[in-house]
Amino acid sequence: MDSLVGDVTNVLDELGIGKAHYFGYSMGGRTGLGMAKYAPERLTSLIIGGYAGKDPDPAHPDEFHERLMPSLRMGRETWVSDVRAMVQAEMQTAQKPSLVEGFAPMILQSQFDPQAFIAQMTWEQKECMRMADVLPRLSLPCLMLVGEADAQFEGARAASRLIPNARFVSFPGLRHTETMMRLDMLLPPILAFLSEVDGRPKA
Repeated sequence: MDSLVGDVTNVLDELGIGKAHYFGYSMGGRTGLGMAKYAPERLTSLIIGGYAGKDPDPAHPDEFHERLMPSLRMGRETWVSDVRAMVQAEMQTAQKPSLVEGFAPMILQSQFDPQAFIAQMTWEQKECMRMADVLPRLSLPCLMLVGEADAQFEGARAASRLIPNARFVSFPGLRHTETMMRLDMLLPPILAFLSEVDGRPKA
């Protein structure tokens, strides 16, 4: 995680940006909490979507990881096929369902390495950063967003209660990928939050 945070801070340095609002979804949300742990001085506020922020429990692996690990072991094409089916099932209310059609070819054409992904997910379950001692001391303005049908919902709600300046927004009936695609629902609370943090009139 400190390496992922280093990637973000290096980009900020290259752009000459001292502090920034951070918005990350899913793995990006986890990296955002990593920023809060390892580089909080670079953040103005933190927006976390679709991520619980809870400590890993090797005895109870994450549901998402458990669903994907078998197909990962069978190779890239099997994994892409399974993920495509999973995403399609979650995109019933998406504003742009055509994005799903481009998802599988994009990954198949990439340099995606299933073994590297297996290693990453195994690491996440066993060695991932511990957040229990970080969340209660997180003084940044924080917005947590999650679909109520997302497996991350309960964990995200619990994490929001540990963060002193957190605001929690949930979306009834929406699952993980589905929430990410519903910009009509995501943007209003995000823009209101940013306006409030920056002291600007709400748009």
